[in-house]
Amino acid sequence: MTRRLGPWSRPTPRRVALAVVGVHAILLIGLLAPARFDPSALVRAGRAHVDEALAPESLRVVRDGDGYDGQYNFRLAVDPFSFDETVAGVTLDLPAYRHQRVLYPLLVWIASFGATALVPLALPLVNLVALAVLAYAAASLAERS
Repeated sequence: MTRRLGPWSRPTPRRVALAVVGVHAILLIGLLAPARFDPSALVRAGRAHVDEALAPESLRVVRDGDGYDGQYNFRLAVDPFSFDETVAGVTLDLPAYRHQRVLYPLLVWIASFGATALVPLALPLVNLVALAVLAYAAASLAERS
């Protein structure tokens, strides 16, 4: 006897992408809730490389020390075409190294329409879209093989 599969039992690329987006959205909510849903908390800017007096109001400096890579993505997303070490109060630690990884900040700059205030929100949204595209592509490849 052949068992017929229901409409939800076959993982199509669209369903895989939606599942990945759903899981990522839940994780984002879990990360943002303690920060009162302030997306700039995800940047993890540190005082060692961020001058709070020069930083825009949209960037929350959350810790002493060096901070994390998100602060450099923020700086490059604010002005991806500038080779100045410091922009918007954020100083690049290794400018030549950081400028090699400009695609993500460039996509964020486009998504934020070049508005510094929108960069903290655009950073996780671009990640979410990238994950959906990658999940869809991976599921499509898996389906074809």
